[in-house]
Amino acid sequence: MHFATFFKYTLTLAALLLFSSCQGESPATEASAQDTITALPDRAEDFDKAAQPWGFIGRNGRFTITPRFDEVRQFSEGLAAVRLGGYWGYIDPKGRMAIEPEFQAAFPFQQGQARVLTYPDSKMGFIDRSGKWSIPPDYQQLNDFAEGRARVRSGAQYGYLNKSGQLVIEPRFDRATDFQNGTAAVKAEGKYGLIDTLGRWIIEPAYPKITPLSDGLIRARREGRYGFLRPGGRTAIPFDWLDARDFSDNRAVVSADSLYGLLAPSGKLISPASYHQLWHVGEHLWAFENKGRYGFLDSTGQEVVPPQFDQLMAFSEGLIPYRMGRRWGYLHQDGRVITPPEFFLAWGFAEGLARVATRNGMAFIDTTGEMAIPTNFDDVRDFSEGLAPGR
Repeated sequence: MHFATFFKYTLTLAALLLFSSCQGESPATEASAQDTITALPDRAEDFDKAAQPWGFIGRNGRFTITPRFDEVRQFSEGLAAVRLGGYWGYIDPKGRMAIEPEFQAAFPFQQGQARVLTYPDSKMGFIDRSGKWSIPPDYQQLNDFAEGRARVRSGAQYGYLNKSGQLVIEPRFDRATDFQNGTAAVKAEGKYGLIDTLGRWIIEPAYPKITPLSDGLIRARREGRYGFLRPGGRTAIPFDWLDARDFSDNRAVVSADSLYGLLAPSGKLISPASYHQLWHVGEHLWAFENKGRYGFLDSTGQEVVPPQFDQLMAFSEGLIPYRMGRRWGYLHQDGRVITPPEFFLAWGFAEGLARVATRNGMAFIDTTGEMAIPTNFDDVRDFSEGLAPGR
């Protein structure tokens, strides 16, 4: 592995270790904003040519698309965004240019449309698979569609488009989230409420914090405490909690002071609030921290895997990366070790393969822990539609 690449992974590992040691950054703490505005890329003249070009590898570990791009994204719906110089376009799985590079930024295709950013006016719209505009580039900020609605910003106000590009909810909100379970959180007159996909109020704006419907309940904050509402606004769980997360797998992580526990939809604590960190990791399990070690709780609040790991990530395809000392390995959901802690870094599984950083470079392992694609690469990304970016 080149020294620069090894140094990059070392820095990434250091950042992960710092993250795991900071209680204030734990998954059980609240996100800092209702709406995140993504920084737009630099203009074309500010892009440098990649020292090592990107291509795409197949599951046999060989390049099926020769490295020649300065930057790439994963395949989605048969097309992948690629950058040549300062311009983005799209290629097909054979590496042929399907949509010529002309955009300042390009995002994955979803349901036949892709979001792009234009030169020179930095406006956003959607194109179809032929590269023609399906929704003209008229917006300063435009998000991907979620539940048939795309969030847009016009001036300082947010609204929503439908798939035809019509403004079905006029920009009139100071802040807004994407739709989830038929609801979006929006800010009007200094307070947050919930709207439906037609822009009608489900819960009037009366809260300093509210999140979209999740597992049938709505998390909100009032007078410095969190509680949960039913659709329509009636209180389901009293506002007794200093901190809380949305319900997931029929449980919510809550805290009355500095320690966290699991809450049922009835408002009853399933596990005592005794953990410094607690978060949902998938597979009906929650990772907890006790005296600097991590284990798993199940939905009944039982410690089904005792605290023994230095860090845990999240499940994907039934496996989860864990850290012991300075190395990473993988666990099964029942706590069985699939691989010993032998990797510098470990990522989640996608299409049956997971990226790992070894002393000799980047590689892929399969779900049995066996090396599927050896360490022939300085950098790779996850597989999607049978291909993975690599260089």
